[in-house]
Amino acid sequence: MALTTAARVRQRLSIADDSGGADITSSEIDSLIDEVTAYTQRYCGLAQWESAAYDERHSGTGTEELFLRVPYMTSVSSVTISVGSDTQTISSDAYRLDQDSACLVLSGGWEDWHGTYGVWPEGWKNIRVQGTGGLTSVPDDLTLAITDIVCQMLFDRHTSLSTAQFATDGVQRTVRTVTELVQAQDHRLAPWKRVYA
Repeated sequence: MALTTAARVRQRLSIADDSGGADITSSEIDSLIDEVTAYTQRYCGLAQWESAAYDERHSGTGTEELFLRVPYMTSVSSVTISVGSDTQTISSDAYRLDQDSACLVLSGGWEDWHGTYGVWPEGWKNIRVQGTGGLTSVPDDLTLAITDIVCQMLFDRHTSLSTAQFATDGVQRTVRTVTELVQAQDHRLAPWKRVYA
């Protein structure tokens, strides 16, 4: 899944399409979009941007909120809690998925043979969450961040002779790597990063 399009990049840079004899070709833009999309996916710790099944273990917090690692979980199919040697799948009525905060919130509590509990039990990787997460369409803020990175790469490449060389105007220009440009946009990519806890 490409996170932006050549048309968006061209519009942002106010440049014509290939038929206008522009120095920047659609194939160059498409190549950079693929590179930035792939690197951003790795940078955010995701296997893919598209919708996929997730199976994750979480450590219980002792609170009624359990923050998920996948920042765009769309549904939860199963939640299993392990306490000691007991393992129990809890009813979907006991929790709700808050998609805005990527959080499972206990709404009615969960029961086992000891009683009813209103918090996720504390423990190390004692809660297993299975569900689906991913993008069905690319949100505007993510598209804009990726578009800006691609535009900066194009700007760097087309206004520079080569890394650490001087242009005729005496201004030193460098071609920044995709790593540097993506890291510079961390504040914009943070909502899309997978959380490791």
